[in-house]
Amino acid sequence: SALAAVPASQRQRAFFSGWTRKEAFLKVLGEGLSRPLDTFDVTLAPGAPARLLRVHGALRAPARYALRDLEPAAGCVGALAVDGPVRMVTWRSWQTLSALLGEPVTPCVEAGSGLHPLVGESAS
Repeated sequence: SALAAVPASQRQRAFFSGWTRKEAFLKVLGEGLSRPLDTFDVTLAPGAPARLLRVHGALRAPARYALRDLEPAAGCVGALAVDGPVRMVTWRSWQTLSALLGEPVTPCVEAGSGLHPLVGESAS
């Protein structure tokens, strides 16, 4: 498998990067986990750009959807999927969001947030 080919020291990041990319793609489709995860592939290799590689039964789908990696906080990974091209992604800090909402926002700990903390990495 693609994950087994990743060096052990980078496997955890590759797993969560792949998971968030797949999760983002499912969300843009609006299908959730009703679509089996083995019916499409995303890039996993460390340093490889986030990309949709294959969608079972839809040869042109990889060119239609754009994937982008997100690193919202140190030690956290996420992904963004868009139906169509992406020219630029503007990122706002958690501190800015907290100020706008008037309450603290803690990244990477909400279930179902699409953000996953990497174990053993600082989330400061």
